[in-house]
Amino acid sequence: MGTAPIPITLSSLPTVPSAHSNLDTFKMGYHLHSGCATSPFACCVDFKFAELAHGVALNKNQTDELLQLIWRIVDGQMTFTFKSHGDVSKAWDRAAAQMTPFKKHTITIQHKQEDLEYNMYMWPLWDWALDLLQDPLLMPHFSWDAQRLYKHDGTCYEHFVHEPWTADRWWNVQSSLPKNGVPFAFILYADKTHLSSAGMVKAYPVFAQCGNLPVGIRNTDGLGGGRMVGWLPIVPDDSEEDSKLMYVNLKWVVWHKSFLKLLETIMIYAKMGYAYVCYDGIMSVPNSDPHNTISQDHLHVYHMGQWKHLFGELKRHIEALGCSTEKQMDDQFNAFPRWCNLNHFDWVTNITYSNGNKLRDISKQILYAAQNILMHTDDEAGYALLQCIASYLHINMYISLEVQTESTIAAGRAEVFEFQNHLEEYIKIVKETNPDTIKNWNFPKIHSGKHIFDDIMVKGAAHNFSTQPNEKQHGPIKKWYLQQTNHKNIADQYLDEERRKVLLSWDELKDTDEDDDELFEEHLHIGSPLNNHTSFAQVEEENKSSCTFHQFQKKLATFLNHFLPSHNIPLLEGTTWLKLTAHDQIHEHHYLKVHYKSAADWKLTTNYLKERCDYILICTQDKDGHNKNIFFITLHSIICGALLVPDFTNKGDYFLVDYVDTNMFLHTRNSLK
Repeated sequence: MGTAPIPITLSSLPTVPSAHSNLDTFKMGYHLHSGCATSPFACCVDFKFAELAHGVALNKNQTDELLQLIWRIVDGQMTFTFKSHGDVSKAWDRAAAQMTPFKKHTITIQHKQEDLEYNMYMWPLWDWALDLLQDPLLMPHFSWDAQRLYKHDGTCYEHFVHEPWTADRWWNVQSSLPKNGVPFAFILYADKTHLSSAGMVKAYPVFAQCGNLPVGIRNTDGLGGGRMVGWLPIVPDDSEEDSKLMYVNLKWVVWHKSFLKLLETIMIYAKMGYAYVCYDGIMSVPNSDPHNTISQDHLHVYHMGQWKHLFGELKRHIEALGCSTEKQMDDQFNAFPRWCNLNHFDWVTNITYSNGNKLRDISKQILYAAQNILMHTDDEAGYALLQCIASYLHINMYISLEVQTESTIAAGRAEVFEFQNHLEEYIKIVKETNPDTIKNWNFPKIHSGKHIFDDIMVKGAAHNFSTQPNEKQHGPIKKWYLQQTNHKNIADQYLDEERRKVLLSWDELKDTDEDDDELFEEHLHIGSPLNNHTSFAQVEEENKSSCTFHQFQKKLATFLNHFLPSHNIPLLEGTTWLKLTAHDQIHEHHYLKVHYKSAADWKLTTNYLKERCDYILICTQDKDGHNKNIFFITLHSIICGALLVPDFTNKGDYFLVDYVDTNMFLHTRNSLK
């Protein structure tokens, strides 16, 4: 009788030692013609990194920064100790313990014989102020004493204002203080925002800025910039109660009591003052009257106020002319040349959003796209509306000036009355030609322009009291809510996030200072060179259809032989006449960076220009004041960039876009005097 075979089990199989136990047991090879012979990733770890970077949506700069950090650690240049999310959180907590914490307060309101409780969070304003005063990096940037500034305009000295301490209110406040007292200026901003796309989750952050710091620091989100100091409660919407006066009043009472709590730590000092020895030994005594702090807001009153109404009227006129006219309008907007810091639009006739920056940029382009559509012969009211818009744009540019002189403020005030006259004329024409479409123009924002220049004289340039820097803070809050929270108890979570943002900003100002010390040494820089050089023969052959390039080589030689000696640039030794051959080569560059002194604030600024897209403003006279040949333009004759838009009716003609920035606007205004 035979022996039954013993079943083979996995445990009975001999273990074969492997020198490469970390290798996969199976391997697949592809034919070279399959296109799958190699992996797109050099190794599995590369794939894991790419997968993680994609999953968390790292952008290019973030990916590069993370990779550089990893390789510095791998190369032993840096020590890395984190092993888990818990380690990172504990480190943040230790750092945050060094800062003034947010405090929770409960606001109790009686409503319908019931006590309702609402929670608010705040970083005590005076603690925030003391944190700024104790920071050695910020110390040299504070301004305390009121100043009155003047600039000679060629005839006399003209008074101008820019920062708050150069304006009238600072001077008047300091005049009311003891001799050793100076103002400490709080700039506060509060506005409700939606966090969820459905609008069900809302937040009411309060941001603070220090008016004693320059606008270049104050209007950023870095060290010394705008900082969230409060999180106000929101009375929930109630479909049954919302329309009732008592419920509306409840919302007002909750807001005012919460905001009063936020001001609590500075109210006593605003009345009595506070003696404090700053980091640099200066004694400061804050004093304020909150009733005088309300300011006209450029963003909401103009871009999202007056202009929104004017734009709505213009779209109505375009729509009345038919679909083909709407398409013409969109096509002409799409043909508008691109420019740095100016949004480009493929169409505008069906735009319904309310983004203030985009509405502002539409207003800057609208006249050039509509000037050949709303003609006086075709639409008298539409033409009158364009005159209103042109006047509105003038007001907007005067308000936008970073430095305000007596002349620009007077011109702005005069333009306000000009706008009112144009608007009344437009209303009159609409009543006569199409009374059914008449719009009620009697609303607060349309009249506010009469007061904004008073605010500028009292508080300095409009960017000192603009809500725009703080409105930008809403975006990161929404992004944080969607990507980094569990959507519960968001106030507690975000206050931790805000403290982390403050910690991350500590080194930012130091880095900025180092960059600011590097002054531009040249008027301009060229870039984007072509890989290959081009001979004069090639240039003339490739452009033979253009008469401009006829005898290009000879024309350039003649120009250089006159230009170089006239500017004391010697020719080659032994050369009396520079000769160019057909085989000599030129090197094309398609990018130009121009540094120039702005007429708006007298500071150095920069234009970034691309070949075949942008235009330049040049000096057309030689050193003796004579007009010169401008077939060839030397780099030293370039003043600044200029945005031109085609005249869509007359081919080859262009309009100068003087609304593109305050520098070009003032250049144009001055040339028309």
